[in-house]
Amino acid sequence: MAASDGPNPPSTSDLQPEEQDLHRLLRADDAEKAIPELQRVLGPQLMRRLTTFFDYLPQEDREEVYLEALLRAWNKRATFDPMKGTLRGWVWTIARNVAYDKWRARNRKQRRAEQREERLRQARSSPEVGAYREAVLKVMNMLSPMQQKIVRADLEVLPDVADGGLLARVLGKDVASVHSQRNKAYARLERVTGLKRPRGLAP
Repeated sequence: MAASDGPNPPSTSDLQPEEQDLHRLLRADDAEKAIPELQRVLGPQLMRRLTTFFDYLPQEDREEVYLEALLRAWNKRATFDPMKGTLRGWVWTIARNVAYDKWRARNRKQRRAEQREERLRQARSSPEVGAYREAVLKVMNMLSPMQQKIVRADLEVLPDVADGGLLARVLGKDVASVHSQRNKAYARLERVTGLKRPRGLAP
């Protein structure tokens, strides 16, 4: 007997009649045809369940979960066992796991954002940063117009520095020029004020 080129899904004889058409899709060799068909057959119910059980996720996240679940179902199609449940239930389990992963990732992102905001708050209120900002603003006119814009942008986002790519677009310059002018500006400010940049202001 010739070896099969693809995965070897369970026989459709083990499935309930309503599952047989769905299981047929797992036997397809062409993902470009099978995945849209899975989406057509399973999609409406899957999205309704995601909306019901994961309404705390934004709509765009639920849509990402929906597509990722169908893709994973296709990639893992050889692992589906009809003796353990229906195909619909199997796909829902995949979608549920993807949704929980998305929720945990969103929570981690939110915590990082909150931690960053706290660092910003502490930096802005620190005596060191306050003294540096005051000293720099007094001698700002010694810098070139481009350097002034860069330094002012940096002072607004302590303890970070302003995004070089964004500054380059705003100033109509290339990123290398922004970095070069930033270095020159801070070197001159240090000579004039006698103050080193507080941590987080380094370009």
